[in-house]
Amino acid sequence: KINFIFYMTRIFQEDRERVTHAIQQATEENKPFNFEYRIIRPDGSMRTHHVIAEVIRDTNEKPIRMLGIEADITELKAAQEENIKLAMAVEQSAEIIVITDAKGIIEYVNPSFETITGFSKKEAVGQTPRILKSGKQTDEYYRKLWETITSGNTWRGRFINKKKDNTYYQEDVTIFPIRDKAGHITDFVSIKHDITREAEMERQLLHAQKMEAIGTLAGGIAHDFNNILSAIIGYSEIALYDLEPHSSASESIGQVLAAGNRAKDLVKQILSFSRSSSNNKTPIHIIHVIKESIKLMRATIPSFIEIRQNIIVGDLQILGDPTQIHQLLINLCTNSAHAMEETGGILEITLDSSMVEEESSQEYPPLKPGVYVRLTITDTGKGMTPDVLQRIFDPYFTTKEPGKGTGLGLAVVHGVVKNHNGVIRVKSEPGKGTMFDIYFPAVEAEGTLGTGETEAIPFARSEEETILLVDDEKMLTDLGRQMLEKLGYRVATRNSSVEALELFREHPETFDLIITDMTMPYLTGDNLAREIKKVRADVPIILCTGYSEYMTARKAAAAGINYFLIKPLSINQLASSVRIALDGRELKEL
Repeated sequence: KINFIFYMTRIFQEDRERVTHAIQQATEENKPFNFEYRIIRPDGSMRTHHVIAEVIRDTNEKPIRMLGIEADITELKAAQEENIKLAMAVEQSAEIIVITDAKGIIEYVNPSFETITGFSKKEAVGQTPRILKSGKQTDEYYRKLWETITSGNTWRGRFINKKKDNTYYQEDVTIFPIRDKAGHITDFVSIKHDITREAEMERQLLHAQKMEAIGTLAGGIAHDFNNILSAIIGYSEIALYDLEPHSSASESIGQVLAAGNRAKDLVKQILSFSRSSSNNKTPIHIIHVIKESIKLMRATIPSFIEIRQNIIVGDLQILGDPTQIHQLLINLCTNSAHAMEETGGILEITLDSSMVEEESSQEYPPLKPGVYVRLTITDTGKGMTPDVLQRIFDPYFTTKEPGKGTGLGLAVVHGVVKNHNGVIRVKSEPGKGTMFDIYFPAVEAEGTLGTGETEAIPFARSEEETILLVDDEKMLTDLGRQMLEKLGYRVATRNSSVEALELFREHPETFDLIITDMTMPYLTGDNLAREIKKVRADVPIILCTGYSEYMTARKAAAAGINYFLIKPLSINQLASSVRIALDGRELKEL
């Protein structure tokens, strides 16, 4: 019987029973002893040992000793466990990991490669990474990559690659070499992160920032330009009053007036894609606007283009401006008609409702969970390339021939959608047509239908009232005074809002109406209105602006303002608004 008492005292207590059983089995069955166990050193440290031994017997087959080899495999065991963990990490990684030999032949791909690219490991191993090549990178791009890694350096960059189903995806890539003990490169390892979704989010953010910057610029231009147009249109109207009808001079001034009004409409278009809009929005049944717009378009779109409508929105309403919705639909349908003008096709307009869940809103962040009215415009035209698709909402970008479009149409559409707190999505492929999906937040139906039409107001002359006109531009106060005097009003003008306030405080009962510009130094129009109301609360006030990001009709009402006007104004608009304000009618915006 072999004595293992001393030896067993070295073995870790939890392993002793297993070791004893293994030794007994080897002794009884005359089998080799092959076992791993842990021992405790005198210093208290633990090591892992591996023993391979056999039982030595005497001539009577009695076991007398064991002979074998015992090795300390602590470091080897740790390395094996580390390799197992590393292999599991590679296999379970969400990143794509590809290992190639020194010639670029794929030796290994992890499961994420299969999941993201669609190629199985069997299909990929033995191939080169060119199976993912999309043609979006130049040969020079690949050449520099290869030069970097074959020289022993790490390469980092971005690819647009193609999946097995021919769809594109984007990835951030790091490639580095592996060397043997002699320093020779034996393999390359690629770690790839799929950034398709992040890249799309980044593109949307950059586009939103660009449109916001353009909107700010457009607002600043509109403010100054509308002041200039006010003078052009106003003085043209005054000249027409003084000229003989149908004379050569009156016809020339009429052309100037017509050009001024076209410029006025152009400014309105520019402001449509600005980030602020002063148009009033009310609950409307968009279905009525769409149907009226389709009737109008049928007369202008060629007969070889079929218009189909599928309207199933029910009783849902949106908070909107019918004029802008009409403009949006006309622009989109005109754009689709141009895409089919050579071959004809089908223009389909669908209006339905859509419930956006939390998961959908995360895929497209501007959409919040809730009920939406969805307007879909689909055509069977020639479609757009990805490069064109990224620029379609840029102001003045157009693929049409000169004379067939200004490039403002889709920029206006983008602005209208944004002003209505909506979202627009576009899908298009060359030869497969284009689809615009527009989501408008739905609101609870109300009993009345907003039409967006302005009340027709009869022209009315003065009854000898006195008006205080305030604007920091003398040209505009001179123009306003002449227009108002032709209407029979007495007019006092000031080019400083501070001086105007002093004048009113000195003679508060003299003035029947205040007309003030919004943007003025030292004291803005709304603050002037507040100070005037402190002196005399019943005096009506009209606020005028060429463009104001801050001021709206609602804010104007809160400041005690009775009428909110957007420049440039015609003499008829001025006459109507002055009369309404003097008669004490309700606040409106023109």
